[in-house]
Parts: sequence; C-alpha cells; structure tokens
Amino acid sequence: MIPRAIPLGLALAAFALSAPVAAGEGGNLAGLPACSSQGNPGACRLPIVNGDFTADPYTGWERDGTVSHADGAAMLTPGSSIRQAVAINTLGDPAEAGYAVQLRVLGESDDGEVELRLALSDDQGGHAVPLASTRATVRRHAWTTVDLSGAGVPFAAPAHVLVSVANLGPSTRVQLDDVHVVESVDAF
Repeated sequence: MIPRAIPLGLALAAFALSAPVAAGEGGNLAGLPACSSQGNPGACRLPIVNGDFTADPYTGWERDGTVSHADGAAMLTPGSSIRQAVAINTLGDPAEAGYAVQLRVLGESDDGEVELRLALSDDQGGHAVPLASTRATVRRHAWTTVDLSGAGVPFAAPAHVLVSVANLGPSTRVQLDDVHVVESVDAF
C-alpha cells in the first residue's frame, strides 16, 4: 500500500488561521499551541525534543554517520542523517489526524540536497509506516524552510511521529535547525 500524501498547501491552510505566513514559506508552525493530553481542536505542536539544537546538541536525536553541532544547529556531513521519534501525546487516533514537519536547512560550502521523511513508529523509531517524504535543495549560505505533511494511518498505541533528515549532497555539510512537528485533525 502506498501512503497517501496530502498537498502541503491544504495541510498548511489549516495552520494559516493560527499562524502568520511569510512570503515563500509555509505557515509558522512554531506559533501553534502545544498539544495536550486533554484533546486538541485544530492543529497543535507535538513535543519534539531539542528541535532548536540549543540543549545538549544531540538530546532526543539518533544520529547515523558524522553529525556535529555548532551555533545552535546540527551539522550533517554528506551521507549522514538524524532522526527522532516524537510522542503523540493526544487522545486522537493517528489514522484520524495528519502530521506536518517544518525545518530550516543551510548548505555550508555549496548547494546540496536533503531528504525529509515522515512516518508513524514506536518510541524507538521501529516498525515505521511511511507517511510522506520529499527532497529539497539546500542553498549555500542561505537558510531554506522545508515543509512536509502526510495523513495518518492506523497504528498501535503508543504511536510516535518519526522525523528523519538525511544529507544527500555529495560535498557540503548541511546545517539543520528549528524543527517543528504538528498534529492536525482539521486539515486532514
């Protein structure tokens, strides 16, 4: 079965009511309220750990390959990746919601490419069921916002949203920062 992808415009349209939109970017997911275990109408931010990489650099993140830290950002060398299983602490069924991730990337010495994946998983990132993926161009010395969304699917509790970012470029390190994950029951 191929996971169904939700057009990003539709997904972020629901967020636009709660968050301002800047030219060339999706909605500001950081401006949404935090999700609570009491239930959440509309869209809310899931509790990603250290999405701004200002705490102990790797708290909450699993690394594959050479990943370093500088200036409040993760640095992914070519071929390396980073991922985190983010708890879904709401009362809703993952199949009745949609999920979105937004992050910023920057190429250090050249343009490059990253792959962003979104899946449902267990708390260790295992038994992953893909929801969506995209590849994005990373610009040299310029921050680029990357957005991705996907509709939920049935998944045993306790479900987590698995966010994975890989540096596909052949030659440049990629800086990664400001990772936000959202659950929405309205847009999906």
